[in-house]
Amino acid sequence: MTMDEPQPWEKLFSPPGPGDSRRSFHMRLVRRGGHPFLLLPNSSQLAVKGIDLYAPQTRSASWAKNALSVGLRHGLLALLKKTSLNVAVEDLFAAYLCRQAGTDEAQFALLLGNPNTLWQRCIFMFFNYQGDPAGVVKAGAGPDATALISHEETFLKRVPILPGIPRMRSFFESERTRALAFDFLPAAARPQQDWDSAANLLTAWVSSNITVTLEDLSIWNRLLVAGGRELPPTVKEIETVRLSPAIFHGDFAPWNIRVKNGSWILVDWERAEVSGPPLWDWLHFVIQPAILVERAAPEIIVQRLQRLFQFPRFLEYANHAKIQGLEWRLVEAYLQYCLHVLRQTEGLNRVRALAESARLKEMLG
Repeated sequence: MTMDEPQPWEKLFSPPGPGDSRRSFHMRLVRRGGHPFLLLPNSSQLAVKGIDLYAPQTRSASWAKNALSVGLRHGLLALLKKTSLNVAVEDLFAAYLCRQAGTDEAQFALLLGNPNTLWQRCIFMFFNYQGDPAGVVKAGAGPDATALISHEETFLKRVPILPGIPRMRSFFESERTRALAFDFLPAAARPQQDWDSAANLLTAWVSSNITVTLEDLSIWNRLLVAGGRELPPTVKEIETVRLSPAIFHGDFAPWNIRVKNGSWILVDWERAEVSGPPLWDWLHFVIQPAILVERAAPEIIVQRLQRLFQFPRFLEYANHAKIQGLEWRLVEAYLQYCLHVLRQTEGLNRVRALAESARLKEMLG
């Protein structure tokens, strides 16, 4: 980013022209890895609440978040870099944020998405008059980010009412910005160890009363097109097998799990499908934390999958989805999806190493 290029959050708003009236939001900046990471309100009380936007996944990240929280309670806010967001007084997105907060003088915290992508989004937590979180708004600018938010909006309007799927409060669209508003929900505690809660949701998302073939699913056809000749021949061997489709989240991982009244709610439905392949969300839940957080070796991940496939609740799920005996073939197809369609910005080499590992090939027979 050049010195003159606006920051990611500034791209969401219309800047004031010379001499124009403006609305100013005074914030404090937290960086991570040299990149802007959090913008916090210029109030220690609100800043402490604002860091709950971030759901750490490692012990070191949890320690860093706790240290930041303690520091904010004891004067650290004054040491953080000051920054001001100045927007045109008639800016529509700023007015939308204020309406969501129910005040003309909205205060908010802001979590920046992955800076290494073209589709970086921003998550706002806005506060009500009492200083409590009143909700969150996910927003993006530019064609890549707005396309993902548009897809999530369309999905949430179409999907049946099922456990684990959030209620969209409202949506916003302008020439510059697209956004969705939701209730604020706290992150789940250590969800990667809770296979029972995962089973509850994933089983509820299976349409066990119908069957399809994988080649009937649009996501499968995207895999075939993206992978082309690089796909192992064994992937195509299962495309005519009949199974029950499932709601497909696309990033069913611990960092996207929130809690409401003791039950899980998933956020970030930007890659979701109303009718997708069963098992892939289960695999994502197990494999992605192992790769991105633990940096586990392929052999360890395969062992974890073996334990999953013997887990009693999973056996019920497999019967529900009609995938008994297809588990390892679906693992292979899922990994190819990660490589060729998802093309994840982190951990791609580890996904490739798992896909090519001798231990996995042994499971595939």
